[in-house]
Amino acid sequence: MIRLLADENIAGLDALPPSSVSVSTLPGRSIQAHSLDGIDALWVRSVTQVDKNLLAKARVSYVGTATAGLEHIDRDYLESTGTHFCAAPGSNANAVVEYVLAALLELGKPWQTLEQGERLGIVGYGHVGKRLKSVADKLGWRVSLYDPPVAAEVAAGVAAKGEESPAFCSLDELLSCAVISVHCSLTHGVAHPSFRLFDENVWSCLDAHQTLINASRGEVFDWSALRQHLATDSPANLVLDVWENEPGIDATVLQASAVKIATPHIAGYSLDAKLEATRMLWEGMGNVGMVPPIPLSFDQSSEPQPNEQIAPTQSANELIQRYYRIRDDDQEMRSRLLEPRSDVCPAFDSLRRNYPLRRELAKLEVSLFDRHRSSSLAGEALRLCEALR
Repeated sequence: MIRLLADENIAGLDALPPSSVSVSTLPGRSIQAHSLDGIDALWVRSVTQVDKNLLAKARVSYVGTATAGLEHIDRDYLESTGTHFCAAPGSNANAVVEYVLAALLELGKPWQTLEQGERLGIVGYGHVGKRLKSVADKLGWRVSLYDPPVAAEVAAGVAAKGEESPAFCSLDELLSCAVISVHCSLTHGVAHPSFRLFDENVWSCLDAHQTLINASRGEVFDWSALRQHLATDSPANLVLDVWENEPGIDATVLQASAVKIATPHIAGYSLDAKLEATRMLWEGMGNVGMVPPIPLSFDQSSEPQPNEQIAPTQSANELIQRYYRIRDDDQEMRSRLLEPRSDVCPAFDSLRRNYPLRRELAKLEVSLFDRHRSSSLAGEALRLCEALR
């Protein structure tokens, strides 16, 4: 019997077969070295630092992270000890893309500018960046991609076989886009590090005619330079899902008028994404022979509805709000973190821990309620759903 310790925020743990694995859970920040006594496998999320300090005295032979980002994992240490490792790259890509679309629709004007031919700049051409570009292409938007490391690979002819070889833009071209959406991984000490990519020079190129969305990592921004930018006469409009020093974030940034939408690092928090990550970690254990290759079967009541009908006058924003009201997340965060005597760290963690998981439109079969009574609004909604397929 495999003994598994998992972050309590990992979804679908009750679907793991009890004949193969004994599951115990803890809050991610409470997982410490002494928690691993007798544990064979460890599943974490981004709040648990996995390194020698945690694992040196443990018998853990498998570590899985239900995340795409790996900044909290010391992979060199795991490799040196022969510890099997599995992550969940791409599991939340569509959830993040739908977060971006929800933000653009909620704000209204940036969506309209893209519909009118202005450019969408995408920073990072990984799982999320590729998914966002695919959806944007289907919507007919003009897209500029910025990812120097991937651009160098493409130029050298070492891009993944069978994948398209898109054109990439310069930083100056990116900074002229009407909307910029950031989805790069956090890198240090490489030719083109993303750490503090948005420095003082970059912020000085942005203004109130632009919208910037960050759903990658907070440290992609230089926050000292950002605060200076927010104090200027014409700062860019911001949608922020990630923050410097989480959970001890600078809550005063929330009060800036240019911060149009603020959320507590939940862009990828759909139920579909979380269950997919759990599937990937379970399959990873099966691939190394720790558990039988038994497919997981999640509670059908939590699966997406099979069909969604769009009313004749329903807009794309009204449709997406039936599944995700991004403004509610913004208001809840401001309420919790800006209340008098608020303790920011536990408040931020509580928002994430108790987040009501949303559904993804991409998993639904969508049709018009009455095509003969269709309107331009319903047509926009249907086009959005078809782009997400």
